[in-house]
Formats: sequence, C-alpha cells, structure tokens
Amino acid sequence: MRCDGTASDVVLLNRVARRVRERRFILGMKQRHLAHECGIAASYLCAIEGGQVPKLPVVTLMRLCAVLDIAPNALLCHVDLWFSDLGLPPSCHSG
Repeated sequence: MRCDGTASDVVLLNRVARRVRERRFILGMKQRHLAHECGIAASYLCAIEGGQVPKLPVVTLMRLCAVLDIAPNALLCHVDLWFSDLGLPPSCHSG
C-alpha cells in the first residue's frame, strides 16, 4: 500500500493505522509482541500505527493480517464510515 500524499491516501493510511492498533488492543497484544510475530522492528510497527509509513509493503500488510487474525479486506474496508470519508461506495464493506 503506497501513500502518494493525496488527501484520500492520507485518510486511508490513517484508517489502516488505526485499525491495526485497534485490533492489536482487542487481542491484548503488546507492540513488541506483534512486531516480533510479524518479523518487523517495534519502532516500525509504532510508525505504522502512527500513520507515518507512506509505503507499507504488501508482505508486511499480509503478515499483520495473519498475526492479527483479520482478512486484508476487513482491514482495508472494515467500516463503511472509513470509505465514506473517501467518497467510496459501501460495497467495499465485507460484513
């Protein structure tokens, strides 16, 4: 996932960051544990959760999804509200 700096990209990046953080909290995981399980540095996960990673490799996104036990489409399209901010249709919602 790459953010080119457009407003919609920044909104999507921030929504994904928030969803990763929320899911981690739901599972009661510490950042260091999630980072270790994903094979990334805790500082990098902190940057991801802070919405400060403009280019999130697909492999990292997939590892996060696997460890967080969440489908990629649920991470990217979990809540219609997220995409209403971008003007995208609610059909992206997987639930």
